Amino acid sequence: MDSDTTQLLTETAGIDAGFGMVEETFRAKGAEAVFDALIRKAREENKYRMVFSVRLMQVRHRLGLPLVDPEPVPKLTEEQRPIYDQACREAALETGQLFLDSGDIAAAWPYFPGIGRRLRPLSREPTRAMSASNR
Repeated sequence: MDSDTTQLLTETAGIDAGFGMVEETFRAKGAEAVFDALIRKAREENKYRMVFSVRLMQVRHRLGLPLVDPEPVPKLTEEQRPIYDQACREAALETGQLFLDSGDIAAAWPYFPGIGRRLRPLSREPTRAMSASNR
């Protein structure tokens, strides 16, 4: 990973991980460790959309593709397509769940329909309990 790629990775991920940290991690542990560190940092900072972005960059790297592609649908081989599609579904599920766990249903919503998952209806029990306690 050259310095331009490292800078692109941190800028695109939108995480101020610091160029030095990314470069050190890459030299010591490799590219996968850089992606893992960026994902960990994004989770710590509650930047869940960045988790999704870094997960996509991670699979693109594994497939030998450019980390960032201006095309909305990347040109993939028959062998790459199922791997990429599965990684996208897993990233969407992970990101959506992070938003749900943080209580941000509106932010979680866009990540589920695209992967064939629907949000379960919210239970009415908390509403009943709250209205009973507000009397």
